[in-house]
Amino acid sequence: MYKIDRTVVMPNQRLALVIVVVIVGISVALAIGTYQDYTAKAQA
Repeated sequence: MYKIDRTVVMPNQRLALVIVVVIVGISVALAIGTYQDYTAKAQA
């Protein structure tokens, strides 16, 4: 059976997690900005 070296797998998993967190953070930042614009226009 093929054995996977954990020292190779772990950094790749961490990199994938960092990329996902960055993408989610950017999406949330854009959503908050759009929501604030929307609520400001609704109150005007």
